[in-house]
Amino acid sequence: VYSMLRLLLVCALAGMSPYYTQCFLHYPFVKAYSKQRTCLSSLKNVNVPVFDTSLITLDLSNPSTSENNEKIKLAIDLMQSKANNDPNDGDALYKIGLLLLQLHHNNSENAFVSEALKFFKAAVATNPNIDGAWYNIGSILEEQGDKLMSRSDFPSDSISINPNTYNNEPDHDSEIENDTNRDSAVTASNTLYEEAIQAYKSAILSSTNPSIKSACYNNIVRIYTTLNLVDSAALTCNEAVQANPDDAIGWCNMGVILVRDEVYDYAEKCFLNALECSDNTNTIALNNLAFLNKRNGRTDMAEMYLRAAVSIDPSDISSTYALGMLLVEMREVSQAKTLFQKCLDANPHDEQAAFQLQLITMSEGSDETEAVLPAQYVKQLFDFYAVAGYEDHMTQGLGYRGPEILWNAFSTEVRDREQRDWYALDLGCGTGLVGKTFRALLPTLRVLYGCDLSSGMVTIARETRVPTPSVSPLDDTVQKTKKLTNSSVSSVSSTATRTLPVYDSVAEQDCSAYLSTLISETRTAQAASPASPRHRLSYPWNLLLAGDVLGYLGDLSQLFSRARELLSKDGVFVFTVEKMTTETHQHQHQTGEDDGNQLGSSPSYVLAEGGRFVHSKSYVERLAEKSGFKVVSCESSILRTQNGSPVEGIVYVFFAT
Repeated sequence: VYSMLRLLLVCALAGMSPYYTQCFLHYPFVKAYSKQRTCLSSLKNVNVPVFDTSLITLDLSNPSTSENNEKIKLAIDLMQSKANNDPNDGDALYKIGLLLLQLHHNNSENAFVSEALKFFKAAVATNPNIDGAWYNIGSILEEQGDKLMSRSDFPSDSISINPNTYNNEPDHDSEIENDTNRDSAVTASNTLYEEAIQAYKSAILSSTNPSIKSACYNNIVRIYTTLNLVDSAALTCNEAVQANPDDAIGWCNMGVILVRDEVYDYAEKCFLNALECSDNTNTIALNNLAFLNKRNGRTDMAEMYLRAAVSIDPSDISSTYALGMLLVEMREVSQAKTLFQKCLDANPHDEQAAFQLQLITMSEGSDETEAVLPAQYVKQLFDFYAVAGYEDHMTQGLGYRGPEILWNAFSTEVRDREQRDWYALDLGCGTGLVGKTFRALLPTLRVLYGCDLSSGMVTIARETRVPTPSVSPLDDTVQKTKKLTNSSVSSVSSTATRTLPVYDSVAEQDCSAYLSTLISETRTAQAASPASPRHRLSYPWNLLLAGDVLGYLGDLSQLFSRARELLSKDGVFVFTVEKMTTETHQHQHQTGEDDGNQLGSSPSYVLAEGGRFVHSKSYVERLAEKSGFKVVSCESSILRTQNGSPVEGIVYVFFAT
């Protein structure tokens, strides 16, 4: 869900960059006072009033000292005595809560937070106008909601079998317990979020402090976006900037939402307002302005904004990485290499920076490192393609023909397709372009599952719908497919009297792992009695689809092996790969010599300039035979355009033997 809170600023969607398809920039959604509460540590020296004539002085320049802890505990005792003498003294109860938070800050003991929450609630019960107490109630409840939500942060639609244990007998009791725990965690976190929102709203009503009001508004925005309630988040952003026109964070949040809704002109005004409110020092606004200018072709302005962000905060790795990506596109590769190295120095585990350095090294003619696409790189890349007009860009901007090509190959080779019931899996389903085509044109498609590594793509795929098919595909299926793949989901749905979801289930998982999950489920179902509820979760999978996804995988041996293991005896595997040419692997990193793991004496696959793998025809066909497939057809076709040039690929149809 947190991926929905971030804006990926795209340098070039797939195929636009000369040889880098990585994101231009991603930046976290702006949060006010994120995960922080009003506690005494924000001050250097604090005089805590205990009685009218008594003060305890806390030196918070080193707040975690045992001396300070003892003073805080003494102050709590004295304030408790005061509250006991006057049960309606909400201010005393509020200060006890603050002191308990300070103890938590000093000692990292969560018990102090729970106790502080009780005192804050008691304070507002006696005096509902204590804005700080309301704010802290909201902040504590929000944090508790975050912790519960993190427990449910795994694929809700994936079958609950651990892929690492698929060779062993699964534990059914633990699977059911996991499902129950996940549902309970989601329900409990939603309740806490609702209570937090109400507390923040009470703080807004009771406060005259613009800073507290702004913090409350923007934390409400964060909760709404966590829950994917974007409309509510947008309305709250509007309230925030109306209440405080100098709220830079509010303007940034508004801009992020408008970018997501593709209202770019007004989004730019919001970020400019945020910049003005912060004396031109807000790096979030600078990064977003860089994205908007880059999108409009003003590369020089984008560079100016990013250099300003890096200058203001040299430790801001997001800005540094984004500037490196922009310089790559401007062919300033030497400067970009320095910036990526800086990112890697700051975080040796930064897969994206390491990958960009690897691509630069390869472009310089070196093949010293093994080419691998990091999972996190692919995930983040497509997470934010999802909010950057992915379908329009692919179908209209790049002329993407993958769904049409897959359908034509399948319908040509599988003549009895309408006499069979189909149970299909769409690997790397994205937003559902391939799934829409097969769901609309194959009346006997009984079940269609999808999987994708990107949570953003999964979210869209789960909501994708198509008109209910009423007739069988006719001779004009090519024209129908073109029309379908070049139209948006909303336009398809709006003209249909009845629609149905494209996918019966979509899992947030990579292809090989999800195949393992389904293999495990199939084994479990075969071992179970037909009356078992879990038996109904297993299907005789007989169709696998993979459109424009194998380019993000180098070695296909594991995928092919698991695909064959999952498919029934008469199963069909239809997929596309980019075609390897002589030019493709000249001066590129070559892998796959016959070393026992790869097949053949020529390169099996190479990482091309587009940042995707291309595979040799001989490699694919030998691997098919080794994995238990028969190559039924192998046809060259133009998959899309890239930099104005056609990208040639191959569409394969395999039959399981």
